[in-house]
Amino acid sequence: MTHLLDLPRPLVMAHRGDAVHAPENTFAAFKLALDAGVDLLETDLWLTADDVLVCHHDRTLERVTDSTGAIPEMTLAQVKEARVIGSYCGAFDATSYPDERVPTLEELLAFVPQDKGLALELKDPRLGEPARAAQLVDLITPRIEARTVMLLSFHADLLWAAREHAPGFDSPPGRE
Repeated sequence: MTHLLDLPRPLVMAHRGDAVHAPENTFAAFKLALDAGVDLLETDLWLTADDVLVCHHDRTLERVTDSTGAIPEMTLAQVKEARVIGSYCGAFDATSYPDERVPTLEELLAFVPQDKGLALELKDPRLGEPARAAQLVDLITPRIEARTVMLLSFHADLLWAAREHAPGFDSPPGRE
């Protein structure tokens, strides 16, 4: 198996999938990006009210779906009712993608081949809580072991919380 660190540089990462040609952070966008040969897919993670990790950029659904509401205050069933119809940069015909929904992290992990990388941006502050950080790490452990996942966040405490539960992650300099 090829590890991310072993791939030739530069790596090509699809931000929110192929969000130019399909609704962002959807299976359609991820499939188009994979078909184009990207090395990594990037997506953002939020927890629903019933503690399911979902792939969506914003805290709320309004910008790119036909629904409203804050993901942390909604159940997975409520989030799954929303159709994803937009993108921050796309000029595609949304009617070409009538049934795209917000994917769960578990669904994404099953969808993306093990040899492709994932860049997971931690957005939800609750991922700093030990039990929820452990939940994330439990889901991505096979990719940690295969070295095909990276975590990123604007909030370092979320990264350190995940690191506490994933000794397989390398420690960055000065934080050993």
